[in-house]
Amino acid sequence: MAPASLSRPRDSFALETAGLLASHPPASISPRIIETLKRYATHARGAFSEQTIRAIRSDTRIFFDWCGANNITPLPATPEAVAGFVDAMAAEGKAPATIRRYIASIGHLHIAADLETPTHKQIVRLALSRHARQRGTEQAQALGATRRYIDLILHIPGSSLLMARDKALIATAYDTMARRSELVAIRKSDLQFNADGDAVIRIRRSKTDQEGEGAFRYVAPDTAALLKEWIARAGLGDGAGDAPLFRSVRKGGRQIGEGLSPYDVTRIIKRLAKQAGFAPDITARLSSHSPRIGATQDMEAYDISMAGIMLAAGWKSPTMVARYTRQQAAARSGAARLAQRQNRV
Repeated sequence: MAPASLSRPRDSFALETAGLLASHPPASISPRIIETLKRYATHARGAFSEQTIRAIRSDTRIFFDWCGANNITPLPATPEAVAGFVDAMAAEGKAPATIRRYIASIGHLHIAADLETPTHKQIVRLALSRHARQRGTEQAQALGATRRYIDLILHIPGSSLLMARDKALIATAYDTMARRSELVAIRKSDLQFNADGDAVIRIRRSKTDQEGEGAFRYVAPDTAALLKEWIARAGLGDGAGDAPLFRSVRKGGRQIGEGLSPYDVTRIIKRLAKQAGFAPDITARLSSHSPRIGATQDMEAYDISMAGIMLAAGWKSPTMVARYTRQQAAARSGAARLAQRQNRV
């Protein structure tokens, strides 16, 4: 019988490792565990996103390499071994959030193998807490590409096919607040232009919508115009149908190729920032997440409600809104209002 964890979609971090172990099992792992993981991989196939699988692959390789170097059996792992892994990763300078992700992967791997997970034991929790206190838990946040930055990018001179795509992509990222994986997954058929000049884009699947229920995001008229220009110049007519909306540009910038990967989005944003003349320290802090952060910050500055921001971005809790707008919130705090009323300018 397959593990009971198969019925819990969130217990998905072991999927890639299950497939890896089924093909190349370490000698220290018993045949029974390998067979259990094979069944897990069979039942779970196609149930999880590529992004989740990539994280599983990376996390598992790091843990197994460390176990191999220290002559430790990775599955089942003892709580002492996992705590030692935490300390080793901390010594290498890994961020607390990164180590917590490693531990989640190790825990879910044990669940998929129908083993008791060692990651909930006190010794592991103490190791995580020790590292968090020493390093701090604040994560480095990408710079928000607020409308001021977006407008500077959209006014870059040039009329190439590549520039048409890049401007349409950055404007769409800001309006829809789509994550990079969502942005490159948009199909031509997901875009619907309206008579008023604006548009709506369907996001088929997202990080918080693994079942593919789908959601719709608003596109303003100026962004819709950029999309129309890109579609016309790229030849993405009615026949494009289910083809990716954003495609690579090749052959000297005159022909379109295959769809973009999520990693292309950050490269495009950084290239546009350089072309717009942004300072190097600004460009270095921009990422594929920057338009999403910047749009959140702009909405907060215009007093758009928390519910409105969450709906626009597809969030189910206000946690990320609060994180992205911490600096703006400080400027509206009681201390800031007191200073204004005291005319302390």
